[in-house]
Amino acid sequence: MSKFVPSFVAIVTPASVSTRRSSKNEPYAYLGGATVEAAGRTNIATVMAFGPAHAAVKSKLKKGRKVELLLQRDGGTLRVLGFPKPAATAAA
Repeated sequence: MSKFVPSFVAIVTPASVSTRRSSKNEPYAYLGGATVEAAGRTNIATVMAFGPAHAAVKSKLKKGRKVELLLQRDGGTLRVLGFPKPAATAAA
């Protein structure tokens, strides 16, 4: 049985950005030493983006540039799920 792991929105500022290859030879983004700001806290973490999430965010990942991302904890790293969805506006 898998454990539910919630996602959260954070501002990520990469200290470095590199593209690596998975064991299936698929590209993924590796953001070592990224500053992650969420829920009033700031932490340093390794952030990775795989598959469709990598394709969606790779052009926005630049060293020192802040980007808002939807993340999920994955062991000792943070996995990028994509960009946060815009908040729904109330119908009139």
